[in-house]
Amino acid sequence: RQPSVQMGKPGASGFDLYVKRGGREVFTGLFNPPAVYENGFDSIVWLGDGVKEVTINFPNYHYVTDLYLGLDCTSELSRRGDYRYEQPVLYYGSSITQGAAASRPGMSYEAIISRRLDCNYVNLGFSGNAKGEDAIIDYLAAQDCSVFVLDYDHNAPTVEHLQATHEKLYLAFRKTHPETPVIMVSKPDIRLENHYDILRRDVIMRTYQNAMERGEKVVFIDGYSLFAGEMRDDCTVDTCHPNDLGMSRMADVIGRAVDSALVGRI
Repeated sequence: RQPSVQMGKPGASGFDLYVKRGGREVFTGLFNPPAVYENGFDSIVWLGDGVKEVTINFPNYHYVTDLYLGLDCTSELSRRGDYRYEQPVLYYGSSITQGAAASRPGMSYEAIISRRLDCNYVNLGFSGNAKGEDAIIDYLAAQDCSVFVLDYDHNAPTVEHLQATHEKLYLAFRKTHPETPVIMVSKPDIRLENHYDILRRDVIMRTYQNAMERGEKVVFIDGYSLFAGEMRDDCTVDTCHPNDLGMSRMADVIGRAVDSALVGRI
């Protein structure tokens, strides 16, 4: 079952595997479901001899009830070492944050940033949701994190709803995390000729400006900059959800801000 017409099966239902080589994680294999399956599937990736540090990214959309790893009887399995930044980066946002429409799980912008910076992360992207509800505000405020990426814009149904919830969410998080850097991001598919889109961006900018006036650790990323450059119009599958090109560009821009936050430059 596909979650939407924008998502391919590898991104929605597949697992991808990375192996660390020469100090960087390299895409090595894909566990992709067949066209038709009912109670799961199996797949094999041969890694060769020697000790390997392996990362398996879970599906961006479909939930997993059971996962079994089959190893050669002479193999040994142990926990990988800590991330360089073990305290996770926390992301909250829409289907774009969740990973639509990356071709496979490792191509979400959060996964790309994690590989580049060797940082742990928690992805709280909610397709069709992420509306700054009270329950999620309380949940976010209780999370332990090194950086908070507030990628909340898209699914607020109106400008008025965004205005009523965006700064409220930020202030609730800030109350329990007075020193944690917060990166605010407006939606990447903004149309500069659309007054409605500009008003939404202005709401997020006001939250940022108010925080700056209080001397708090914040960054604002204008969503228009996320797809900037040549082939901007080719960064999505449907004028909204980023393909791999769009995800890579988002990782470039947001990743620079996350890097600065992790090393204490915010």
